[in-house]
Amino acid sequence: MDRNILLLLFIVLFPGFLIAQAVGEKRYSFQWLPKGHYFDPVYLDPTENQIYGGLYLYWFNEEIQDKIYASYSLGFQREILRWEKDADHGFEFGIAATTFTQFEFLRPKDFFQSNLLNNDFKVGGQFSYREGEVSIRVRYWHVSAHLGDDFIFRYNVPGYYINPVIYEQADILFSQEKGIFRFYGGLGIVTHVTYERERASVQLGFNFEKPLRNRSFRWIGGIDTKYLEEYHYRPNLNVVAGIEMGKPENQPVRLILQYYNGHLPYSLYEFVTVQWLGLSMSFNAF
Repeated sequence: MDRNILLLLFIVLFPGFLIAQAVGEKRYSFQWLPKGHYFDPVYLDPTENQIYGGLYLYWFNEEIQDKIYASYSLGFQREILRWEKDADHGFEFGIAATTFTQFEFLRPKDFFQSNLLNNDFKVGGQFSYREGEVSIRVRYWHVSAHLGDDFIFRYNVPGYYINPVIYEQADILFSQEKGIFRFYGGLGIVTHVTYERERASVQLGFNFEKPLRNRSFRWIGGIDTKYLEEYHYRPNLNVVAGIEMGKPENQPVRLILQYYNGHLPYSLYEFVTVQWLGLSMSFNAF
């Protein structure tokens, strides 16, 4: 059997086995539109479903570009149904959707330009399970990338390009909390593509939260890495450090310094390798 089919079966069936075991052992109560998440969103992931905005210095072909790169996303993850034993035991189903937008700000002559580069759209569903410090998230989602008019005109794009960033993917991510640290890792498999694309991906990372004396503020940071079979598993590295403001149960705001090195996370030009360094802010709507 094809290895990708085996991987997909594992992604789909293994969490169901865990949940079946849990349901058989415990009595669960039901919640509609619960608050929070059993599997905390991975805010270090540039393609996570969240509200986010950043301004960066930008390198291409190892040369810094004479412009400011700006990346924004407007999105959410909303849990719809939850079955729980208590606050740290249960499972839930939710939906997620985000639009990712990139701009460039530059002054090529004597006037200022703000060019829309690209829009990606991502939508899907997710299933999460939590048992104490261990949590699991299974997702199925669709993504599509669309070049901006400014990019097409500025760079004289002559016609329609093959777009490898139109596909559906299933993935599973495991998370383990240890003190102030959280470690996570998982696999993904593309289940359907519009154009030819390699299927497998791996994600690994960790983050930490260290409360300050005022517990409404926390030092935060971490490293997220992704490895795509499409690009021979060349690591895509995102390193962040900053501060989180607000009570954890009230969707706090994160202000972070960020460095990224890897394939462009957005657009049909994802085969391009870039670097950026700058400041960003993010939070979750729910």
